[in-house]
Amino acid sequence: MARHPPSEFSRNRSRAIGAALVACTAFGHTAHANGRLPTAQHVVVGPGNASTTIILRTTFGLLVSEDSGRTFRWICEDAMEYAMQPWDPAIALDATNRIFVGLADGLMRVSSDRCTYERDPTLQTSPGYVIDLDHDRTGRSIVAITGAGGGAANRVYRSDDVGASFRALGGGRTDVLFDSLEMAPTDTSRVYLTGVAAAAGTVLVLRSDDAGATLRDLPFPSAPFRNAYIAAVDPANADRVFVRAAIRAGIVDAGFEPSGAPIVPWVLLRTDDGGQRWREIARTVGTMTGFAISDDGRTVWYGSPNRGEGLYRSDDGGDSFRTLGAVRVLCLRQHGGVLYVCANHVVERYALGRSLDRGTTIEPLLRFEDVPGAFHCPRASVETSVCALRWPVVRSQLVGIDGGIVDAGGSDAGIDAGGAELERPTGCRCGAIGSAHSSGSRTRAALALVGALIFIRGRKPTAGWTLNRSSHDLAADFLSAPNNQNLAPSPPPC
Repeated sequence: MARHPPSEFSRNRSRAIGAALVACTAFGHTAHANGRLPTAQHVVVGPGNASTTIILRTTFGLLVSEDSGRTFRWICEDAMEYAMQPWDPAIALDATNRIFVGLADGLMRVSSDRCTYERDPTLQTSPGYVIDLDHDRTGRSIVAITGAGGGAANRVYRSDDVGASFRALGGGRTDVLFDSLEMAPTDTSRVYLTGVAAAAGTVLVLRSDDAGATLRDLPFPSAPFRNAYIAAVDPANADRVFVRAAIRAGIVDAGFEPSGAPIVPWVLLRTDDGGQRWREIARTVGTMTGFAISDDGRTVWYGSPNRGEGLYRSDDGGDSFRTLGAVRVLCLRQHGGVLYVCANHVVERYALGRSLDRGTTIEPLLRFEDVPGAFHCPRASVETSVCALRWPVVRSQLVGIDGGIVDAGGSDAGIDAGGAELERPTGCRCGAIGSAHSSGSRTRAALALVGALIFIRGRKPTAGWTLNRSSHDLAADFLSAPNNQNLAPSPPPC
């Protein structure tokens, strides 16, 4: 699935965890057991426009709605067997409404009643972890990619029997560490992948025309980028592909995150000829955390959590964009004419919203504190014996937690594409939007946070955040910054 980029921010894990603990102490709240504060990350809907299932991946498990968002229930990390470790799993749905969860040691199936959890035997015995998953429009076909490292083959797996069984396709690749994949909606034998060359560390985009058995490298302008992820394949055109890519540190100076990590600009690229030529169509100061595309491919959205950016829309397939508002976007998904938006749940007062007018207005769909708890299952189910028992403690951590994102400086510096041709944007993108949010007085907490961050960084705050902002803004900037969402390598994003 087109999802939230995974491991961009893992390099500063220990610094982020240390600052998070200081922040939690200052606010009188406790981080979740995996060391991260509650944050929405990625949303999956479907399959099929008639589906009423919505899955919101968070830093504390999955929140699942079976009634188009009227109510959500919690699946804890323990049930999916990745508790106590920061892990952001890939998610897919099949035609019977089962959930598939990618793990560091295989693939988990969650039954349609959310009470039974079982491992897939094929992927359980394969080396490496499940990095990404995708399902087709019907939910009958599911593809997965694994990452092994250490010279083992990284492979594509596929199921065409509604997830009942998976088979390995081709011999895999030992020279590429995969990052993301996406099937073409109009031709599921067409698969696009991204990865990094194991030896050189260069970004690669790959294509398969036989469902994943044979992978060939595309002429992608990899020189300026350190990571790239398939954002989407046009639902109406298998040759049109969108890729989100992070620019290498040092090419563009955009300041620093509160953790001390440099802010890395991202670009959105598009190919209209199956990957032979690419051009940049949009750029964000920091991480481009959201992308969505309409069923006809004409409307495209992207989003950023950075102050001064927010949500953008194109009505011409990505040739030009205009701003829609300053919502701090953490993920996007379009499904059945509805745009779903993951947001900073303190600044926006919701974790998941939806728009029925293509993003012009967004209505709250989910607040963390409104989740009633786990699914109702038999006593023997881990959903009852573990998740239901832990919910009261988890819920106490969901009320009153602050969130936000780093206030990044801007830069329009060009980049040297190198290699393949990279065309420059020709469309219009509006300028800075929105103003600083401020509410309440949390001076002592903010000062404690600032002191911790200065100590951790060993330097004064520079471009990217300043000491003269409100305490709410400053704390918000750290607590749901990308470092908080991804403190450890995880399989990519929305």
